[in-house]
Amino acid sequence: MKSKLKDGINSIKKNGYFVLKNQLSLDTCKKLLTLIKQLTRSQKNISKSVSGSQETSNNVFNLQNKNILFIKALTSSKVLEDILKYFLNDKWYTSIKPDYPNYIIRSFGARSSVAKMPIHIDSLIPYKGNEIIAMPCALVLEDQNLDNGCTIFKPGSHLSGKWANQNIKAKPVFPKVGDIVMWDGRVWHGTTENKSGKSRWALLSNFTRWWLKQQFDIPRALPKKIYKDLTVKEKILFGFCSYAYKDEFEGSEMKRGIKSLR
Repeated sequence: MKSKLKDGINSIKKNGYFVLKNQLSLDTCKKLLTLIKQLTRSQKNISKSVSGSQETSNNVFNLQNKNILFIKALTSSKVLEDILKYFLNDKWYTSIKPDYPNYIIRSFGARSSVAKMPIHIDSLIPYKGNEIIAMPCALVLEDQNLDNGCTIFKPGSHLSGKWANQNIKAKPVFPKVGDIVMWDGRVWHGTTENKSGKSRWALLSNFTRWWLKQQFDIPRALPKKIYKDLTVKEKILFGFCSYAYKDEFEGSEMKRGIKSLR
């Protein structure tokens, strides 16, 4: 595990991305894939307010509200947690123990793309420096290749401090079922077209610094039956120690500790 941790940190620093191999079992991935396909059959998961590349993809949003198994799969990799802590933990967040994560998850969903996705960044803005504010991850449920489409990266582009350039030669990665692809949100990346006529499902999570706004109001929307089965670390991850209070009468501390958890 120490070797994977070191390799992951070094690769993300140098190239801007890393493929963490064999983090989920084939059986777990099969169960998750079955759940995803059931969800896509039973409901529409694309909001009218969602635009861009998601219009040409099959999407399921807010997996944390759907089934506790998605959360447990997301938090099952100790190596993933350690890499995320290395890059995203705030050392000044002293109300949470330093060996605990204090980063949060901005969004958690699943996607099976069809059209190619243009080269872009996920950090909201480009910037130079060593600090990372966002680190998206893809938990792969179906092998990715040139036929069904895969993620492509421009190695080292996370250090450019520039918006993504479409006229580049990007490098493809071919993760297998159970792998986790993770990247610095600043790295230039996209996807190739899915020409196979088949699905290419992955769980997509965007981990960020605790102070970055979540895509949805996760703490207030999470079902109580799911909340009660979360660990302390998982409650921190989904923003229960750092979401905004309603007003000054409810509270004012932004960096709360585990004692604040209900």
